[in-house]
Amino acid sequence: HIVRSIPSNSFASPKLDVLFFHRQNELKRIQNDESTYLRDPNPVEPFQTWRETNDFNVETRKGEISQLLIDAPHVRALYARFVPAETSHVDFWARYYFRVHQLEEDEARRTKLIQRAHEICEKKNDDQDL
Repeated sequence: HIVRSIPSNSFASPKLDVLFFHRQNELKRIQNDESTYLRDPNPVEPFQTWRETNDFNVETRKGEISQLLIDAPHVRALYARFVPAETSHVDFWARYYFRVHQLEEDEARRTKLIQRAHEICEKKNDDQDL
């Protein structure tokens, strides 16, 4: 997953900008954290289930991984340092992609909560206008 930038002429709402930048910061944190690549997530059961049910295969992500190694030199440096000395190629990427998967799930939940709060506020304002 590559950190993408928002175009300067973006008409995105400030709420969406905040969500984007939160996700971007969390992704950078995941990418820079050595434990992302060296330790299985705790608890390990969701990680194992994700690997089994998603049929995680680094071969199918080869292009995405290559692009990430080009765009994120810090990830490339960690990969060179840890594989194969401390972890396998497959485990390195499985751990990374699982944490990105968790981030995406968290962001989806956060977005729904914000949307719901916005709807409640709008309804409250509409009720006060009556």
